[in-house]
Amino acid sequence: MFKTAFIFIVCLFSAFGQALNLSVYSGDFVGSRKSDVLLVDAESNSGVLLQLTRNNIAAPQFLTSEQLPDSTLWSTQSYGLALMDMNNNGIGECFIVHKENSEANIIVDCHELNGAALIENSQSPVSFIYEGNEIVMVGEVPNNDLPDNNLTPNPQGDMSYTKLTNRNPDCAAYEGSFYSDILDIQQGTSFTSSLIISSEADYCIFTSNNIPNHDVGANTTTGTNFASQVAANSLAYVLKVPRQPVKTSTASYVRKVGGSLTLNGIMLNGVDLDVDSAFCYNTEFTTPLQIGLGTRDQCGLFADWYAVPAANPDYVVLDEYTGHPFDGRYHYHGDNESLSNVEEGDLENPPSSIVDPSGSPVIGFAPDGFPIYGHYFYDGQENVVRKAKSSWTTYTSERVAPAGSSDPVPPIATHDRGIFVEDWYYQEGLGDLDECNGMVDAYGNYGYYYTQGYPYGPLCSFGVVDDSFVQTGAAYEGSSN
Repeated sequence: MFKTAFIFIVCLFSAFGQALNLSVYSGDFVGSRKSDVLLVDAESNSGVLLQLTRNNIAAPQFLTSEQLPDSTLWSTQSYGLALMDMNNNGIGECFIVHKENSEANIIVDCHELNGAALIENSQSPVSFIYEGNEIVMVGEVPNNDLPDNNLTPNPQGDMSYTKLTNRNPDCAAYEGSFYSDILDIQQGTSFTSSLIISSEADYCIFTSNNIPNHDVGANTTTGTNFASQVAANSLAYVLKVPRQPVKTSTASYVRKVGGSLTLNGIMLNGVDLDVDSAFCYNTEFTTPLQIGLGTRDQCGLFADWYAVPAANPDYVVLDEYTGHPFDGRYHYHGDNESLSNVEEGDLENPPSSIVDPSGSPVIGFAPDGFPIYGHYFYDGQENVVRKAKSSWTTYTSERVAPAGSSDPVPPIATHDRGIFVEDWYYQEGLGDLDECNGMVDAYGNYGYYYTQGYPYGPLCSFGVVDDSFVQTGAAYEGSSN
């Protein structure tokens, strides 16, 4: 945490030119390009509120004693503010104050440093040290070339074959009524999609008929038609997306639930992301690798080896958008470019006609309310736009049957590692992304990303998942357009 790449010392003076005897210091909050620092003079009970950006320190705002809170907790209009109380016998206490309930949670560490105090915030690349009448900021060299975050609103109404632009992490920024006129290439029929997004104080409401903004059924992986025909949902999904997600340290995985639809996200064209698999390995199947869509007894909820749909192109019929219908319900099993562009290879800084300099747009939302972005992000360390890299990888040793199972095991000599869900494990630091395919971007916003390799999108969530993302099978009823 002691980074020496950038050290900036600011001597603070009051409005009358006198140095403040600063005794309480609050560090930066998470989720914004700006960071607020509140300094309180214990003797005069006056204070200074600084607004810091990545490349400058704004003019200080001086607060009178009447404007100061009685306690040392100081909340802001952002996600929260880290505080340090130096009045408790010189021992610091650090908190995060959440704006929705003002609840204080101790989540960071404080240390004494030669009579000074250091706040070390693991959720931010910047630390601060208060000592005497000076504040020392220790962190990365500010990036003065950070592109403006693209918050251009997406078009309203007709979104047929449209690529999005907006990178705002708040689902309320996508309110509206949308439709698309598309074709089922296999059946030669047309569909009209319907997606309505509304917002309340705590949630956004997504209502969709599950028809996308692009044609379906073209260029399937097997060269054959879908097992069932695409159909609009006559009932319409209703999903609640939390507006103020709070990232925790625990990953919540999407698990199979008998008779229910378990969703990994809702995309901004109204189609759900469902990376789960109903395909498995079973020696009863007559396919070459004995992989197929089985009955409840053959695969069900407790198969040993579930096949990754997007990694089994010879056995799982997916179209050019990694989508297919199951009993009519069209859904995605992997990443695609339905709402944002992606180029082949690892080209850095693709043309702005392909990707905005700030990165891919928000293309959907996970069950916990955090956004799902396309493939690209702005790498502030290297000052380039590039694809996000997953931190999941495969085992290399021979497969071993799970404990208590006597079923045959598919050998790696015939079944390459990577075609089954159980082949994969998360290796921290291997790529850019965390266990759930997410990260904090250069603008301070946490979100999940599409990747061209496993797990393709948010396999799990680090926030509190809304119950609406587990739908009963009765929530879908196909109908012709």
